[in-house]
Amino acid sequence: MQTIFDSTGIHGGWKLLACFAACCFALMAQSERGSIRGTVEDASGAVIAGATVTAINAGTGVRTSTKTAEAGNFNIPQLPPGNYTVEVEQMGFKKAIQENLTVEVGAVAALNLRLEAGQATESVTVAAAAPQLKTETTEVRRPSIRNRTTTFH
Repeated sequence: MQTIFDSTGIHGGWKLLACFAACCFALMAQSERGSIRGTVEDASGAVIAGATVTAINAGTGVRTSTKTAEAGNFNIPQLPPGNYTVEVEQMGFKKAIQENLTVEVGAVAALNLRLEAGQATESVTVAAAAPQLKTETTEVRRPSIRNRTTTFH
């Protein structure tokens, strides 16, 4: 009886072992989480650095916050899948609220928001789903906008 590690078949055995190890590492690298990524701009299209972006999980109420970078972009990684409300706040602008944003496993929810000049006590709410980036392809899914609600507080 010959095993995969016999002197005549040792190279085949190591190849099998290497293939098995590579598959294990690939499975460990897959995440059960998603992320929200985008850019915050003002009404003229200029980027807004330092804005606070908060993702609120609709199911748990857990809040995850970050600040926009100098280029106005933000990334909120490692979010459990589910529905989120995203709030963006910056002094001198109305608070922007995006509702019904779905985060899927292994996907990036793209969210670009424009802030309107005004007081922080005012807000603009958009109740629609943002497009989902499929990171394994170049496909972008763009759901239709159901409705748009503007709220002033």
